[in-house]
Amino acid sequence: MPPSDFLVVLLLISLGYPVVINSLVFQAPYSPNARSIHYTPPSEYVMKRMDSRIDLIWDGEPPPSEVLSCFDEASNIITSLIVLKQPVRVRAKWDKLISTEAGTTLLGSASPLDFCAVDSSTALYPSALLHQLGGGDCGKFDIECSFNSEVHWNTDPRKTSLAEGETDLTSVILHEFMHGIGFSGLITETKGHVLNTAALGTAVKFDDNICVLNANTNNVTQILGGQWSDLREPTTSSQLVYVVQTPESGERYAIPLYSPPNYEPGRSIYHLDIDREKDPENQLMLPDLPMGIVVRHPGPAALAIMQSIGYQLVRSNDLGPSAETSSPAPGSPAATYKQASNAALPSVSTSICVMLLSYAISMYLFQ
Repeated sequence: MPPSDFLVVLLLISLGYPVVINSLVFQAPYSPNARSIHYTPPSEYVMKRMDSRIDLIWDGEPPPSEVLSCFDEASNIITSLIVLKQPVRVRAKWDKLISTEAGTTLLGSASPLDFCAVDSSTALYPSALLHQLGGGDCGKFDIECSFNSEVHWNTDPRKTSLAEGETDLTSVILHEFMHGIGFSGLITETKGHVLNTAALGTAVKFDDNICVLNANTNNVTQILGGQWSDLREPTTSSQLVYVVQTPESGERYAIPLYSPPNYEPGRSIYHLDIDREKDPENQLMLPDLPMGIVVRHPGPAALAIMQSIGYQLVRSNDLGPSAETSSPAPGSPAATYKQASNAALPSVSTSICVMLLSYAISMYLFQ
């Protein structure tokens, strides 16, 4: 890995049509001393939220009021950080869920319901983002999600220290909502190969900015640039990064993505790869979350990626859990961004397109 770590605020509106596959396995044991992030939106954000909201439509019987308070908290956190000019319409289900993976319990799942585009270019958008960009509606809902009613949940959004065996519902909802609004893509394993499953000639904005970082030269190579027909090699390189660009200086940076030596369906690619202890602010979108952890903020890295696929942040410095904190300087421990040489970075397209694709499910599991 390159030696330097950087934080970045980015502003790019380009191709992007997310969809995918993110499963989170709670593998680490409960730790009563684990650091948690508790983020409460400042009151001035709440005043600004008027038209920025997430609307829940329940499929079946709604959950108890204490559960609904966790959905409200997760919705408030997102809408206090990301501008939603139009409501994000979520179809949610609260029911017993059965895991297909032995020894695990399925906590929840979420995905964009549809993927559409505008005009006739090469990028698709998840319904929630298309709605924000004025591209119309893909369908009646934007996100579909389910949460397991049988889990031992912490259902108090104000509680930041969990009892042994508790799983924080607000943190899980927030993670799934982030996947639902666009932290996802279309590179996945199919028939023994790892491929870009988008329609020919198109690329998800997220996927279009995924590169392999060369630790020796500090340069990057775009994985959809034609060098690989099977993407297993780059996506299992442990050097996968998401390339972003700062609006002020135009410098490009690399955010580490999870790419272990063995491809892990539902975990590889569409999660961050950072050190939880050194960078706790970015731990929400990691592929694993220890039981007992409370994470109530998407984190600067996830917000940077959301901004890059087309979302607008409420404020340009909303890349950390403190309302007073502006973008940390390069080298700040608040983020593990690696600076990458501009020489080998991919060009960025700003075109927008019209299409519809199927989706895969994002889910949380714990052992």
